[in-house]
Amino acid sequence: MIFPGRRCNDLILPFPFPAHTVRGANEFALREMRKFGENDDATLIFVEPKMPAEYVREQVIKNAAVGLKVYMTRGTAKDKANAPIRSFLAEKHMKVMDELGLMVMLHLSKPRAISDPGNIAEIEKFSTRYPNSKWVLAHCARCFRPGLFEKVVDRLNKLPNVYVETSAVCDPLVFMEIFKSYDTSRLMFGSDNIFVGRMRGRYVETGLFWVPLDHGLFKWNRSLFQIQPTFVIYEQLRAMSRAAKLVGVSKKDIRRIFWDNAVKLLKGIGRDSKLG
Repeated sequence: MIFPGRRCNDLILPFPFPAHTVRGANEFALREMRKFGENDDATLIFVEPKMPAEYVREQVIKNAAVGLKVYMTRGTAKDKANAPIRSFLAEKHMKVMDELGLMVMLHLSKPRAISDPGNIAEIEKFSTRYPNSKWVLAHCARCFRPGLFEKVVDRLNKLPNVYVETSAVCDPLVFMEIFKSYDTSRLMFGSDNIFVGRMRGRYVETGLFWVPLDHGLFKWNRSLFQIQPTFVIYEQLRAMSRAAKLVGVSKKDIRRIFWDNAVKLLKGIGRDSKLG
């Protein structure tokens, strides 16, 4: 058990690795959801820009999905590390999101993450154009290092249908920036289990970038001591805990971040839309 003694519900996110098809990834996630999911668990559908809007709409309704997942590696931009949002989240799919009141789990590209002028401008443009859609920015809006989120937090606070989730970020300074200035009613705990959260190691800042220190990239026992790295999710929780204590986050806000906000968001999916 990763979270012993804690009640947990899951949002299942399919991910097609290079050797896999998108259809296969979606079918696997849905199959596992049917076998092991609990009543309050939910799932997303992975989509690519080339998929027809009507197909996406049908898949969401057929499988009772709460939204979409997209990723820059499945987009149309040649330079995946600097891909604009519109290259991997098609506007025709945004229209489906808006019509059905769906969410999208959005992993931003570009080294400056949410502080990149193009990224924040597209978030403002499309979340405003499609106000019934919900935008969840993964990994603290891809801010694995401090100094990024604070540059645009005032602009994010003005977007009522944009949310931030916390998975895999291990730097307490990032969480201090967020806890101090972001609307806590739109901040949600995320774990990225099983793929990332259960890696042993942590994400660290280096230069203008970040890198995961895990067994595949780093030889831990160069030290005099026998180093035993723990799970990334525990490093993330430690960073969140340290930041919350230093900033003085209230127990009410902690409950909102770890439970209430996600429940409210997911229960509101499809309300006042053709899905509800």
